[in-house]
Amino acid sequence: MSITEKYAQHQKDRRENFGEKDESKKEIEGPTLKEILANKEQQDLFGEYLETEGVKDLGSKLAGPRLEVDSNDFAALEEKRKGFLEILDRSKSITESLDANTLTKLVASSPELQTIAGMVGRDGIKAALSKHLPRAAITERQRFIDLEDALQQMAESKKKLDEEDEDIKKWCKENGIAEGEYLELLQTGDPEKIVKLARSQYSLWQKIATRRKKQENEVHQQSLDNARDIEEYWERYEADMKDVGSLLQLTMMENPLIKESLVADLKKDSPEKSEPNMSFAEMKEVRNSILQTKASKEELNSAFDVYRRGHQEMNDDEALHGFSKAYTQDKLKGKKGFWASILASLFSSKIEQIMKS
Repeated sequence: MSITEKYAQHQKDRRENFGEKDESKKEIEGPTLKEILANKEQQDLFGEYLETEGVKDLGSKLAGPRLEVDSNDFAALEEKRKGFLEILDRSKSITESLDANTLTKLVASSPELQTIAGMVGRDGIKAALSKHLPRAAITERQRFIDLEDALQQMAESKKKLDEEDEDIKKWCKENGIAEGEYLELLQTGDPEKIVKLARSQYSLWQKIATRRKKQENEVHQQSLDNARDIEEYWERYEADMKDVGSLLQLTMMENPLIKESLVADLKKDSPEKSEPNMSFAEMKEVRNSILQTKASKEELNSAFDVYRRGHQEMNDDEALHGFSKAYTQDKLKGKKGFWASILASLFSSKIEQIMKS
């Protein structure tokens, strides 16, 4: 199945699902929130999705020692679960449709993509997008939407070409003209030759019929229309392919993770290993460990005095806040990501409460 067929079908399914009245089926589609939070890759992406949606507080409630989620939060989390899975599905649809044939056409139409393909090949482009496009779809939402819209426009242009192709095949059959001969005559730009070709196929009755002139005029006009439509549709399709190629190049060159993958592929090694993001499961384990730590107020004050001597320019509130963050980061051992940031906020707040009590 071509990229246009896959993408058009995907968009059609999306529109049908969006307008579906019976929500009972949609409620159980895809993994549950529990399954998302148990999946190392998805829970990290889901955290970033909550942050980009401006509902980081929902993550805080999930991460708290006591589950402080009310009925309104359940509804909001279910809405975010569906939105998250839709983005993943749309991203997957795009990467799956970028098969070897499609990438060959896109690379040929885009000087920008030719540069990247010259370094890592089509397979390198596909691998980098497959791995990182889901995250880019979440963190760079507008760029992803622009790419999706460009692909939709390209699909519509391809559909016009396919429809024109079918119309011409049907017309050739009706007029007794071989498709190969018709194509050759179209390329000459001389519709009169097409009329002569059609005339040579007329039956005896057609040759003596009074309506022959009208039929020949129709053949003449239709051949002009076909040639014009082919040129117009192909120009539009090629322009759309260039737009898609340009957006793909920008996505890969301006997204640090995708760019890192391309460079690593070029060097034939693995990307530099950075400290992995904290998972939801790790967050709960570290949270419980921290909460069980019996750090006395005296011990915290002693550590704070050391910190304060190195930050004399701060006022008391600034120093306390800075100390709580530094103390928390030391406990987190450099872990990063959405869930680490949630835990850091909870724990630093607890430290400040203890020291102010």
